[in-house]
Parts: sequence; structure tokens; C-alpha cells
Amino acid sequence: MDKRLVIQSGFNLIANGLPALFGLLSFRWLGGVLGVETFGTYILLLAAFGIYTQIRSGIISAAFIRMTAGKDDIDSIIGASIWISIFLALLGIMTTFIFVFFSDQFTLDYFILALLAFTSIPSFIAINLNSARGVFQRVALIRLIETGGFLLLLIILTNDNSTLTEVLLLYALTSVITSIFILIMNWIPRKLTFGKEQSSYVRAIWDFGKFTSGTQLVTSLLTNTDVFLINYFLGSSSVALYEYGRKWLEIFEVPFRSLAGVYFTEVSNMNNGNRGKEIWTFITSRALRTSMFSLLVLPVVYFVAPFLIELISGAREPSSILVFRILSLLVLFIPFDRFLGLSLDVIGFPNINFKKGLILLITNFLLDIVVIKLGYGIIGVAAVSIIFYAVGTCLSFYWLRIKSFELFS
Repeated sequence: MDKRLVIQSGFNLIANGLPALFGLLSFRWLGGVLGVETFGTYILLLAAFGIYTQIRSGIISAAFIRMTAGKDDIDSIIGASIWISIFLALLGIMTTFIFVFFSDQFTLDYFILALLAFTSIPSFIAINLNSARGVFQRVALIRLIETGGFLLLLIILTNDNSTLTEVLLLYALTSVITSIFILIMNWIPRKLTFGKEQSSYVRAIWDFGKFTSGTQLVTSLLTNTDVFLINYFLGSSSVALYEYGRKWLEIFEVPFRSLAGVYFTEVSNMNNGNRGKEIWTFITSRALRTSMFSLLVLPVVYFVAPFLIELISGAREPSSILVFRILSLLVLFIPFDRFLGLSLDVIGFPNINFKKGLILLITNFLLDIVVIKLGYGIIGVAAVSIIFYAVGTCLSFYWLRIKSFELFS
């Protein structure tokens, strides 16, 4: 890996690592403030909002970076991305109103999440823009303000009497502060126009993003289906216990997310620069290297699992410890699944990733129900995750090899 990629990977590691740490600390703080039942509800609400953000990211992010990497004149693409984000935010608010109307569950919590769809637009666009340009130090700063600011507000303004609504309002306030900072720094265009050129890019982004958004939605559902099914069959307390076991995985995923962000930009540059033949060797060698390094870390993770669970939950919950130990095996498959999948997007086959995601979603959904009904609870759900990630890795490997050789041989 050349010096430029090392520097970019370092900044992207900071962009993902410290926010993940702050998120973990916020998770620990809220677990104590809200109590298990309310904390489980908080997790469910954020999971629902996470589905929206995954759809938005799927429609815009991959197409944006793919179209702008290595190019200078991108103002029209930025404008098109902002307009799509605004439209999706309006759609999110309308969906919230419809849900509240038909469910007869009027609560301010839902509308706070809908508001976040608007307030998060500047940071979303700025992260995409600076990722495409390889300026990952700005990405790091944006994410640090979002996650670090939220943690700081929680520590200063919450106590044992704080409600879920108050916590969500602090979450929204952090988003507003981050957006104001981005606008002051002029990291995204302040004037928004819409003409023929922007319109053509809206269509181009949608033509590509309709598949990647489907993939992102499916990916989000793969993760959140576990939570929703656990809540439905076992209750919100079991959701909290499962999340205690899964939360540490976000920390271990940080290097993979960081490398994936850098590699997506690099592979896009290869594709746009007529160096497509290099993609297969570049991405598979790095996936193998990352997975082998992860294998060395697993024994340590196994033995420190009880301590880590106690650190985040306040007790050595046996079920959470076992969930964590099982899910830690995912670090062997995630590099291949992510790196190979992003390469399929770049070379023009997001539909294949979408197809793979649907296969895995159906498999995960059915197997989760089976293991819960058989009485294996959250332990069985964790084991199912290993199965579908392994299958996904094999499918990504097969399809990337076939398609890359068809295009570039």
C-alpha cells in the first residue's frame, strides 16, 4: 500500500474509530440512565431511523463517489445529491405522519427522528464530498462533532430522571450543531440551484442508486431484523441483552469500515482511469490480508469478552458474553463481504449485490424465527449471523471474479 493510501486509511480509521468509541460510551451511559426496558425502545427507534439513513446512503453515496472520484467539476452532482436528500427527507416525514395516523400512537419521539432526516443533510453531503476527494480528515472531524457532541450533551444534561424524548432531542440538537458548523466552514455549496444539468444527474444517480439503495436497505434489514424479531418474540429486555453482545462488534468493525471507504475511492479511481484489470488483485489481496490479521486477534477477544460486556452493561451477563463471542467470528468474513461487494458496485453491477442481499435477508429472517421458536433465543440469532455472512462472502467472491474477468480480460 502506497503512502497516500496509508495516510487516507489513517484518517478514515480516526473518522470511524473515535465516533465508534464515543457511540459505545453513549450506549453505556444511556443504559444506566434509561433502564433496560426504555433503553431497548431507544435501540428500536434508532434502528428504524437507521433504515432510513441506509436507504438515503444507498441511493446517493455509492453513485456520488463513483461519479466524482478523480474529477474536478462536480458542482452539479453535489446539487443533484442535495435535492434527492431533501426529497427523501420529505418522504420520511410523510411516512411518519402516515404511521402515526394509522397506528394511533402519537408521540413526539417519531417526529424528532423525522426532523433528523433534514438536519443531517449537510453532514451527509459533506461526508460524501470529502470521501470522494480523499479528504478524510474532514470526514473524521464531522463524525467527531456528531458523536462526541452527543456524548458531551448526555453527560452534562441527563440524569436518572431523563426521558427517552429528552435524549432524542439532544440527538437532534447535536445534528443541528454539526450542520451549522459545516455551513460556516463552507464545506458544501450554500446556494442551491436546479436546472437541466442537475436534473440529468438526478436521473443518473437514481439509475445507479436504485440498486445500491436496495442493497443498503437489505443490509440494514439484515442487522435490524434480528432486533425486531427478538423484540417481537422475546421482548425489549432481550433486545438490550443482544445489543450488549453486539455493540462491541462495532468497534472491531471500525478498521473494515475505514479501509472500505478508502478502497471504494481507490477502486473508483481505477475504474474511471481505465485500470479495471487491477481491481481484482487489489481488492482480494487486501481482503485476505485483513481477514488473516483478524484471525490473530480472535483468541484475545474470546478471553476478554466477560470484562468487555461488564464494561458496557454493568454486569457479566452470560447470554451477552456468548453472543459477543459468537459474533466476533464475523471479523473473518466481513472484510471479504465488504471489499468484494464495493468492487461489484464500482464496476457497474450493483444489481448483483442487491440480489445477494435479498437471498441473505430471506435466509436470515427464516432462520431467526426457527432458532427462536426452537428455544435458542438470542444465542441462536447470533449463530445465524455467522451463517449468512459466510454465504454472502462466497457469493461475492464468485460474482466479482466472474464479472471482473468478463469486463477486463
